[in-house]
Amino acid sequence: MKTELDKYGSIDEGYAVVCTTYRLTEHYHFWTKHNPMNVQLVPEPFIEIPVELADELGVKGGERLKVSSARASYVAKAMVTRRIKPMLIDGKKTYQIGIPIHWGYRGIAEEEGRTALDPVNLLSPTVIDPNAFTPEYKGFLVKIERA
Repeated sequence: MKTELDKYGSIDEGYAVVCTTYRLTEHYHFWTKHNPMNVQLVPEPFIEIPVELADELGVKGGERLKVSSARASYVAKAMVTRRIKPMLIDGKKTYQIGIPIHWGYRGIAEEEGRTALDPVNLLSPTVIDPNAFTPEYKGFLVKIERA
């Protein structure tokens, strides 16, 4: 059954940055947001962006960014890194960003007075691997801007 959320962004619509979601070593899926040590290690979400993209946007580490897909938007602090490099695709410089999946809805951070967050997976398209019936949404197109 199709819904209004069954949509994908395209480069023609301005979705020109590749986004991927991932897990952090310090966390285990979503439940570690309830573990005080893990919350202390990584207390809030971030958007990992390459230094070259940060320079183009005029963004410094710790400043808030808004990432939008065709489905939703997500706001978190920038983590500027040299770990992710721009790619050359069809002769064009293409950026990739990464967002950890560990925050969303409720947890210790919210109990400490921070606001609850929508999960980053709201950005990703609803694509299921036909063999394993597991979500296959680790790469999708987004727009990124200062929040």
